[in-house]
Amino acid sequence: MATPDLWPDELIDDITGWFDDLRGRWPDDVWWVRRVHEASTSSRMPLLQQMNYVLITSDDFQAFARNPHGLMELGFRDPQLHTTVLPHLINMPTLRTFLAPLWAGMQNSLTVRASLNGIALDHQLVATESGFYLQVTWEGCPYLVSQIEHMARLHTQQLHRHPTILTGGYIHNRGTTVYIPGGNRLIFSRKITLIGPNSESDMEGALRRRFPDLSQDNFGIGQVHLSYYLTEPVADPGWSIRLVIPIGEEDDTPVVLFKATLSTYEGLGAIYVPPVLNKNILITETGLDLVCGPQGELCACYHNGFQLGFAQLEVADLDFISCWLAEDNPLPVASEVRAMACDGSNQPRLGSRAWARS
Repeated sequence: MATPDLWPDELIDDITGWFDDLRGRWPDDVWWVRRVHEASTSSRMPLLQQMNYVLITSDDFQAFARNPHGLMELGFRDPQLHTTVLPHLINMPTLRTFLAPLWAGMQNSLTVRASLNGIALDHQLVATESGFYLQVTWEGCPYLVSQIEHMARLHTQQLHRHPTILTGGYIHNRGTTVYIPGGNRLIFSRKITLIGPNSESDMEGALRRRFPDLSQDNFGIGQVHLSYYLTEPVADPGWSIRLVIPIGEEDDTPVVLFKATLSTYEGLGAIYVPPVLNKNILITETGLDLVCGPQGELCACYHNGFQLGFAQLEVADLDFISCWLAEDNPLPVASEVRAMACDGSNQPRLGSRAWARS
């Protein structure tokens, strides 16, 4: 199949001819060939000093939820080059989560730096496209870096496996996680995970059996906004995230999926937020002003993939909101503050519309 770069069919034929498992599959299968970004020529690897391509099969394209494919260079003393898949939107916290299996337990002792297509990554979300060039380096204790190098050589492919595979809960590549809101703090959010295909009636029945307080309540179930899936570090097209939406008279308080990434803490759950929101309102309602600063200057927050600022905007049920810590050490007592912000120790005002929902 021709690519947007208009590479001829003969190029794919030549490439697949080098590998026994690929030879002869063209043109029966659908393929894409994308040129690797020119920033790759900045590498000290001789291989990247010439024109390089990424070959993508239609099966891989679908298996990874149509996410972009590209190259990842790990900058050890002897650099490693791997093909990899990234989400459509990425920043440094998302990349840390993606790479976490390689340096579990060593995050606080090392500094990781990365650039995408030659541009340094930070807390800002940036778009990725197939053919990207990602460069990652670690700084710190040489011994720990050597341990990561060993892990990367043996286990890089595990980065693309959904956590439910590693925990033994992956059956038939299908499942649903349903989050139930309980207030405007993540600590009050509950969830239930259902394996396999599930209809809405199946999910409703499981929720009423699992949580007695829902047995008589009137509620709906809906799938979270698409932007959540665009930022997930590991794509899994067979897994969906849904939210419980309580139904009450004259009730316009939205239920959203909220993700907070605060250096050493990462939380995900359903919360209530006001129907009209900006960054200042969000961090005050959720208690993140203790971490992000009174004006939110230490965090970057997003609503359905777009950055939140001072302008107020309308929020609807099932939207996705996220906040990322922009600096590693925003306050002297950061660890205590993060715990307070996330466990409800800093109780909301009684007048908060997000605190209670009929």
